[in-house]
Amino acid sequence: MLNKLTVTPKYLEKGHTQMECHSMHSVIERAIRHKKINVPADYAYLAKIACKRNPYEVQYLYHHFFKDIEHTLTFYKSIKPGRKAGDPTVTNLRVLKYTSDGMIVYKLRHSSTIWEEFPIRTKKISCIPWDEIPQLYSTRLKIKKEKYQDLQTLKHTMEKDYHKFYDDLPHF
Repeated sequence: MLNKLTVTPKYLEKGHTQMECHSMHSVIERAIRHKKINVPADYAYLAKIACKRNPYEVQYLYHHFFKDIEHTLTFYKSIKPGRKAGDPTVTNLRVLKYTSDGMIVYKLRHSSTIWEEFPIRTKKISCIPWDEIPQLYSTRLKIKKEKYQDLQTLKHTMEKDYHKFYDDLPHF
């Protein structure tokens, strides 16, 4: 909205789903297969080097990456195009168009020339720069005590260099 852009994502139809990311996922799965994973960072490293000629760009996300958009922005509660039984559902959508004025329109067929407007399900679309949206989490999320204890039992299967990661996990 700030840059006056229109975004038009298109969705593939069932049975016609050949996407570039499928081969990427396959390459990463092969790179991870039969590897010893001690900490989550091992997954990020293996994903990054999975493609030998052109390493993938991998972002390791921490708690401060996530934003509290639900309580900050007003937006459409649903992209379900219908309201009653028999109306189109989300899985029927083929093309969406997000306009710079906050409107969302859709098509149920790629070949259609008619754009339909979503039933109104919001008050007003907010436009706030990404940097001004508050963080969702101020600290790392805690895991349950039982999960923490289960993870502690795994430490005997790994080198001591990794134990501190598991010892420092926040828990209830």
